[in-house]
Amino acid sequence: MNPFVVDDAIIYTNGHVMAIAPFEPGHVAYGGDRINKNNMQKMIADARSRQYAPVPTVTMPLKVYCRVCSGIGKATTKNCSECNGDGEIEFDTDYNTYECECKTCAGNGTEIIVGGEVDCEECSGSGKVYDLATPVLIDGVAINPAYFELVNELPDVQYSASDTRDRMYFKSGAIFGIVMGIKV
Repeated sequence: MNPFVVDDAIIYTNGHVMAIAPFEPGHVAYGGDRINKNNMQKMIADARSRQYAPVPTVTMPLKVYCRVCSGIGKATTKNCSECNGDGEIEFDTDYNTYECECKTCAGNGTEIIVGGEVDCEECSGSGKVYDLATPVLIDGVAINPAYFELVNELPDVQYSASDTRDRMYFKSGAIFGIVMGIKV
């Protein structure tokens, strides 16, 4: 999703992590017309009004081989050669025309080619990723380890768990944010 503006804040999100920054001239923002502005205003106010504390000591889980590139770190995608990127196969009989999900690409329209010279998008070329079955637990909130690692790299980051234990709030300078928890 592209960044969008709500009142005095610019919002960046991928649906799992949301960063709230002060809107300043020169920031590029798009639409946001599909969001619920009242809900977003409540989330911003909640993030800004919380009490934050330093990050507790966390033991990160071990990384596993990337399922996309099989641990090589190099992989590219191309349109599926069976369905030409449609995700479905169409065939005719004397009486009907049928469509079914392409078994080669499992209906997503792309094939993964392991190797080559392009870094794998899933693991950023490292060949290893965190196993989502092993989340990081912070104050009772289960967090995707990759998102925790990303947020934890921010300078002087502080955390605050939600009362419902379904999200973790973070603060770094004038930036506030939310990391959605995962079910264990």
